[in-house]
Amino acid sequence: MSIKGLNHLLFSVTDLDQSIAFYKHVFDAKLLVKGNNNSN
Repeated sequence: MSIKGLNHLLFSVTDLDQSIAFYKHVFDAKLLVKGNNNSN
């Protein structure tokens, strides 16, 4: 069985902008939604 795609990922991080930059650079990820929900 091979992976044909990925639907979505959700991360809770301490530095959102730094994390977005990392995943864009390393995985060529595209940001679809940017939230700021401070739920713990």
